[in-house]
This record gives sequence, C-alpha cells and structure tokens, in this order.
Amino acid sequence: MLTILAPKRGSKYPLMFRRFGELPLPAYIELDLEDRVVTFTYWDRNTEPMYVTLGHSRRWEIDRMTSRRTAIKLAKELEPLLERLCNGYASSWDGRNHVGVLNADARAAAEEVRSRLKERLWPEAV
Repeated sequence: MLTILAPKRGSKYPLMFRRFGELPLPAYIELDLEDRVVTFTYWDRNTEPMYVTLGHSRRWEIDRMTSRRTAIKLAKELEPLLERLCNGYASSWDGRNHVGVLNADARAAAEEVRSRLKERLWPEAV
C-alpha cells in the first residue's frame, strides 16, 4: 500500500516555493520505491541525491507554485501508476552498489507518470 505524506502547512509561500539566493528552487514529487512513500520536496543542490541516482527513489519536477491541496490531489491521481512502479521495483547488487531495477511494467508506468506531469508542468510543450 502506498503512503502519501501531505506537504507541511503554514508557509507564507505556496507549497513548494523556496529560494536559494535569488533563484527559486525546483520542486518535486518523490516516490520512495522501497518504502512505498510519496513526498513533496525541493532540492537546493545542483545534483540529485544518491538514492535517486541509484534508482531507489524516483522524482519528477512539479510546478513550484503548487498548492497543498493540488499536490495531494495530484498524488492521488497518480497513485495507480505509482503502485505499479513500486510493484515492479527490486534492489540488485551490481558489484559496487545496490541499485534499483524496474521491470517492464514499472518502466512503462514511470514513463506515463513523466508524461502526465509534463502535461501539467508545460502543457504548451506537449
């Protein structure tokens, strides 16, 4: 079963709006494939976290002005696809690291999530 952790309340800014100096930070919906948890976050570095690089979590950029209510609604809409991703995940030793591996169905679900979020983020580009 998938757990959706609602974003924190009480900011004077929209849900995911954060600044690093003068630049607004990108916001993400993130799926921890091992623990089956959906979170909403931002990342203030110019690289992705190692757990994403190794494939144990997936993250997709969302509009940084997303409201708390919209973020939760979005996660619920994507829940069947995110479940498929979790169901098709396995951790495998590659001789150097434990890496996340997805089966064909999970890869198809990941592509569908990417496509749906791209439509929401940049509808004119689709």
